[in-house]
Amino acid sequence: MENDGQYFEGANLKQCFLAGDSAGGNIAHHVALRCSGHVFQNLNVVGILSIQPFFGGEERTEPERRLVGVPVVNLERTDWM
Repeated sequence: MENDGQYFEGANLKQCFLAGDSAGGNIAHHVALRCSGHVFQNLNVVGILSIQPFFGGEERTEPERRLVGVPVVNLERTDWM
């Protein structure tokens, strides 16, 4: 299918937001980081909408270590996410 621009009619690509929820929020974050190092001719990312993103890794950060024994978002629960 040939893209003749009809899908972008009326879209302002100079003021784009990235959005995602859960793992999609994490992906939007990393895409924004990669985009920040580039100047695009027809696209400008101006913000991110992250809905309940989850950031976690194999190594514990200091804020994660402080979650021991807290009632809701503790290490045991986040390890299951």
